[in-house]
Amino acid sequence: MKTLFNINRKLASITGIVMGALVMTTTLANAAADSTMIDDKIFAAKIAALEAEVLAKMKDEDNYLAELKAFNKPMIKIFNENYELIYEGIVDNKEAIEDKQLLILIHKSDFLMSFENTSYYKLHN
Repeated sequence: MKTLFNINRKLASITGIVMGALVMTTTLANAAADSTMIDDKIFAAKIAALEAEVLAKMKDEDNYLAELKAFNKPMIKIFNENYELIYEGIVDNKEAIEDKQLLILIHKSDFLMSFENTSYYKLHN
């Protein structure tokens, strides 16, 4: 939960930086049009600095999302005909399941849905 809070906080800060960059860019563009005091090189340097900062924040966001995916392992839940849970487990890789009994259960089941990294199956009659 704390990791999710940190990710939300980082996303909010990135959004704030991008919005600030847009406001600053618009203000600088209007000021440059009104006066000749702002040199094009200074304006370009400020924009480049803002772009670098936004790219760094986006890279941080990608790292946090990768960290969240690593934290949230894929799960499989299999229910019987009466919707009673008969199997629940974490799998490292859904495409490469090595447990033969689990594979048999999955092949005898209908896929219902996948939600928040959890796959749900219902066993045939």
